[in-house]
Amino acid sequence: TGIIILYLLWDVKDIPGQTLNASLFRSLTEDWFILGVSISVPVVFVVLLFEAGLLFVASNTGFLAGPAVLANMATDRWMPHQFSSLSNRLVAKNGIIVMGVAAVLGLLITKGDVSVLVVLYSINVFLTFSLSLLGLSRHWWIGRKRHKKWLRRLAMSGIALFVCVSILITTLLEKFFSGGWITVIITGLVIWLGWVIKRHYRMLHAKIEFAEMDLAEAIALQKTREDKVVAATDPSRQTAVFFVNEGMASGMHTLLATQRLFPDDFHNFVFASVGEIDAEQFAEEALMKHRRRDVKQLLKRYVAYCHGRGMAAASYHAYGTDVVAKLTDLTDKILEDFPNAVFFSTKLIFDNENMFTHWLHNQTAYIMQRRLHSMGRTMIILPMKV
Repeated sequence: TGIIILYLLWDVKDIPGQTLNASLFRSLTEDWFILGVSISVPVVFVVLLFEAGLLFVASNTGFLAGPAVLANMATDRWMPHQFSSLSNRLVAKNGIIVMGVAAVLGLLITKGDVSVLVVLYSINVFLTFSLSLLGLSRHWWIGRKRHKKWLRRLAMSGIALFVCVSILITTLLEKFFSGGWITVIITGLVIWLGWVIKRHYRMLHAKIEFAEMDLAEAIALQKTREDKVVAATDPSRQTAVFFVNEGMASGMHTLLATQRLFPDDFHNFVFASVGEIDAEQFAEEALMKHRRRDVKQLLKRYVAYCHGRGMAAASYHAYGTDVVAKLTDLTDKILEDFPNAVFFSTKLIFDNENMFTHWLHNQTAYIMQRRLHSMGRTMIILPMKV
């Protein structure tokens, strides 16, 4: 707002070869002299240098925030789950790569035309602002019974939402034929890709739930022997460690397949699971408690199944935003308690395997396998058709 007022006060005009800011500060400093020497040129140079530094910092901020947003979207299954994993430098490296590739593609598509890039930036910025303020307004409306000052906060976010939506619509209509249509196509493709990924994960979740129903029926038919004594875990004997996720279908599939492939080879059966959480769950204590309860109940079901058949079993659990990092910590702890451990995980197999399904699945298992193999440990990935 301040810079626009300065444009109006000094009647800044478009001068070929100069930015509006350069023209403004030339007009501001044209009467600045020290000892009879004009300092306009060095002052404008320093101001533009600071401006360039500010833009550089802003662009780097995008590369810091962008991967974090992708990681949160990956946790909610709007993007491939592998985007939530952190590299050794504590950054979402897959998100960094995507951001870099997207920046290069943006330059190629627009051919570096600044006028088009500005429109692309403006529309998406106010689209982001509008969605963020819409979420904030929804937050205050849902939490109106818990916050005394909810109405004032809702009014502030609502007014800001109205302003941002108005600017978004105006910019889109005014600049539609000056690069706005390119923005609509690019942003629409990103939204469509997110929807396709979410739909795929939902369909997979439905198939796994159906498999769990069949599994529950099969387990119910297996009668446990009441006179069977539950064996105690023995750290000196061979141990099978299973990485299990939210449902029981894949974990039980791996357990049963391991017993079929390696009969009587393992004495201990250990189950490890990481409760994946996002920033919202960190902030909400109720969500965190709910997540902890779900993970603990899941592991208890595995252990109860083994105990009901006289098998020695134990479980380990952790919680965090980076599943791979937490699983790595759990493997270190498990290896301390059970040195003779062999690790198992599941690989999902689809009827029509392609690059898309490979991109969306099994990355955690492969990453853990590479890490354990580098440590000289054995990890076996068993297939599960869905």
